[in-house]
Amino acid sequence: LAQRLIKKLCQCKKKITLDANNVKLIVGEENFKSFEDVIDENGQIELWEAGGCSKCEGSGHYGRIGVYEFIKINKDLAKFINQPRDVISINEWVKENMPWFTTISNDAMEKVKMGIISLTDAAAELDEE
Repeated sequence: LAQRLIKKLCQCKKKITLDANNVKLIVGEENFKSFEDVIDENGQIELWEAGGCSKCEGSGHYGRIGVYEFIKINKDLAKFINQPRDVISINEWVKENMPWFTTISNDAMEKVKMGIISLTDAAAELDEE
């Protein structure tokens, strides 16, 4: 289990439109795949950013929410990782053999698309990994 807490956007959040290429620069090639389904015909992506109101005392954030990844080790994975392996080969094996697995970055990007957290906050928090 891996988890991070990220500031949640307040109800006063503001909709913004960003160029898809800029989003790709912010989140990286791998995480950008999460946004491919929301790019409009002009190459733009609508997301949310912090606003400011009396409820959040002008910060644009109200509370925190977790982003998670969880992996249950089954027999096949245990057998694979029981041998000397580097992290990259383990990650590749998990992606190929456990398609349901969601990384902490994927969970964060989905919450960005839903307007729960901002792209800026997700990128800053996940950049610390």
